[in-house]
Amino acid sequence: MSSHAPPSSMAAFDFLTTPYQLPCGSVLSSRLVKSALSEQLSTGEGGGVGTTGSLAPTQQLIQTYSLWCGAGAGGGAGGGGGGGRGGLPSTESSVPPSSSPSSSLGMCITGNVMVDANYLESPKCVAAKSNAKSIQNHLWRAWRDTIVHSNAVAVVQISHPGRQTTISNGITPLSPSGVPLRGIAGHTPLIPKPRAMTQTEVDALPEAFAEAAHIMCNDHGFDGVQLHAAHGYLLDTFLSARSNTRSDKYGGNTLRERGEVLRRCAAAVRRAVGPKRVVGVKMGRGAFGQVADDPSAAADAVALLSDLWDVARIDFIEISGGDYENIDFMRAPSAAGVSDGPYYARTVCALRDAGCKQMIVLTGGVHSLDDVLKARDAGADAVGIGRAFCARPAVVRPALLEPPASNDWEAYRRHVDAALAPDDRIAHVVALKRVQWLKPLDLFLSGIEVTWYTSALQHGGAPPTFHPIFQTIHLLLLTAARAAWPRRGVWKGWLHMVARWARGVVNV
Repeated sequence: MSSHAPPSSMAAFDFLTTPYQLPCGSVLSSRLVKSALSEQLSTGEGGGVGTTGSLAPTQQLIQTYSLWCGAGAGGGAGGGGGGGRGGLPSTESSVPPSSSPSSSLGMCITGNVMVDANYLESPKCVAAKSNAKSIQNHLWRAWRDTIVHSNAVAVVQISHPGRQTTISNGITPLSPSGVPLRGIAGHTPLIPKPRAMTQTEVDALPEAFAEAAHIMCNDHGFDGVQLHAAHGYLLDTFLSARSNTRSDKYGGNTLRERGEVLRRCAAAVRRAVGPKRVVGVKMGRGAFGQVADDPSAAADAVALLSDLWDVARIDFIEISGGDYENIDFMRAPSAAGVSDGPYYARTVCALRDAGCKQMIVLTGGVHSLDDVLKARDAGADAVGIGRAFCARPAVVRPALLEPPASNDWEAYRRHVDAALAPDDRIAHVVALKRVQWLKPLDLFLSGIEVTWYTSALQHGGAPPTFHPIFQTIHLLLLTAARAAWPRRGVWKGWLHMVARWARGVVNV
């Protein structure tokens, strides 16, 4: 075993275990962030109009977070080397160093918690509010305690799925301008065509997000919230020029103009939770799609980020990407045309060059220890990990944050690379996505992949062994059975859905 640390391994470890203090005062004991996932583990039986379930977290979900966070793993504020360029050095340097690095997550962001139980991203989503008589506060508190007791900052992602609301809700999806999804995603009957929101409905959005934030922080005790404005969700579609063609105060030709809804929601959330809670925003293609290649787009994006700081003292920005139209977060590593490394490193670099000073969490494409360093060098202050936590729930955190035995830094690198690598159990589907003539099926293959990772998440990293294709079919049948076709009956509704899907594929 080597007693000398390879420079890159030591640099990555020092970066990951260096604390970071947010503007609100909360301290991340490390730079490792568990990014939000679609966990689908609520106590309800699906959402939508007439839902009576509580849509609270289940014991199974709480146990999953225990695996991710490592109960009792907190080790205080750790020391180590500096972070990437940019960030908030003045607050970072105020964190007292410790003699030993922390082995706890810096921040744990929960899966998306819906702000409206009538609009769920998928059946079994957790929702901040429901029509249930029993709120089941003990489950919410247990969820929060599992994260906080591990020494991680507990942040709840609050979101509205917008036009990605599934048919199982029995309600027409909402969007800024009624623009449907493109491609196969826009033709599948599982996602009905959206309608444009009225100005009154848009005016009410800030209060909906603020109420959800108040419930999560003030009632259930979480450290803060993250507004989901990425991945094609409602706030993201307001930022996108393609999906937001409104001519009122919520539209516009620039990102800064289209960001009015996000500004209002962020400001309302900050007022609801107060100055000492964490408030973050997750942003992606809608906001940053052209940033890496267009300096004017980068300047426009930084202007919006500056506004968010002015109105809400936003503590951090998480950059991720992809939606049902552009499946960036599902793409295969090393696929043709996709460079190795974090997917949005160039975007982060462009934002820093344009003057962005907020903390940035970079999520997506971090598959090795070298990718951690690439994220740092691009200007990210922390790295977000998602899928690796699904497949290896009890492995990722200690692999990245615990110092190697006997200073064996080569072994540390091997352990980290193995923990972050795409899972071999789904490699056959990933290989099919690299086949050029199968590109028309990319969304379907990605759906199989996502279904597998969701199943892995729900089974502690060990999903059932039957083929992922059958898992996907099972998911589709389950969604159809919950669809709102009471007058047709489930079977007539299912046949109707298949017919609509077939017509949609032909017309793509």
